[in-house]
Amino acid sequence: MLARIAVFAAATLSVVSTLACTSRDSPSHIPEGSAVGNGSTSGSAPTSTSTSGAMSSASGSGTSGGEPAPQESAMPVPYGTCASLINGQNTLNITGLPARTVEVRYSAANQTKNGPLVILWHGDEQTPKAALEELLGSTYIAKILDAGGMVAAPSHDPMAQNAVWFSSQGDFTNDDDFVVLDQLVACSREQFGIDTRHIHLIGYQSGGFQATHAAVLRSGYVASVVVHSGGLAGAPLEQAINLAYPFMILHGGKTLDVAAKAYGASSIALAKLTAQGGGPFTTEHFTVLCDHASGATIATDALPATYAFLMAHPFGNPGSPYAQGLPSAFPSFCQIAE
Repeated sequence: MLARIAVFAAATLSVVSTLACTSRDSPSHIPEGSAVGNGSTSGSAPTSTSTSGAMSSASGSGTSGGEPAPQESAMPVPYGTCASLINGQNTLNITGLPARTVEVRYSAANQTKNGPLVILWHGDEQTPKAALEELLGSTYIAKILDAGGMVAAPSHDPMAQNAVWFSSQGDFTNDDDFVVLDQLVACSREQFGIDTRHIHLIGYQSGGFQATHAAVLRSGYVASVVVHSGGLAGAPLEQAINLAYPFMILHGGKTLDVAAKAYGASSIALAKLTAQGGGPFTTEHFTVLCDHASGATIATDALPATYAFLMAHPFGNPGSPYAQGLPSAFPSFCQIAE
């Protein structure tokens, strides 16, 4: 079962749990342009993600309701033994990686429901806690928790320094951040039983690049993505080709959203690639592009729409319920990208 406790005592939220995972060899260092191994791992730890080549197109195993779900071969398994995830700050100890902290939220609803898993990648000057509040918000975190789901926001590897996430500078030779993603998916699934049709990513600035790259490199199980002021760096290869994983991309203006990078321009360029199926994407992805024209900030008034977008786009759905037009509740600065 899957979920998270929406209301834990404040003292509980400060507890640090350790995930002791000891059977993994050192991370692989796969050159950019290699097959799906970009971000995957090699060594003695078991993994169901191929490192030798891209997976073929497939809708995945079905569910009782007939909806497509990821193939088991695409789903990660734990690197070593997963200790219990707690509400609050956890520490991931994976052999070959520096210790990584991650903010986790879930509720008692996981005892009876399997809900969504949403992973958030923080921005350049943003903390994981801030990412939870600023990119998703307490109202929508509560909705996910009530559905038996979980949200998690990893901290970046300090060795990445100003890059924040290794891949945000086009560095795919270090796969640590993708190993962390795999571990979160595998351990939350083991502990809670998540709805594998609803594994979603959100990222801001460098975290927006990381969310894009993680979606490509884990296209075998990622359902849909929200990118705030992000883009694409380098040439990661899709884990599974010809699978649709829709994007909602928000930015603060082509010449206004420039913070550490020209995030407005990179967001617009990403939307063109996803909507048209340009490389590294092997098919067209339904894409919503939102220009809130507020510079290097997060459009908090778009949070209801971003939550709705993710929930409306489960894994492997080639179409979109928004194909004929965005819901009236969406901000007027959003449009379907072409």
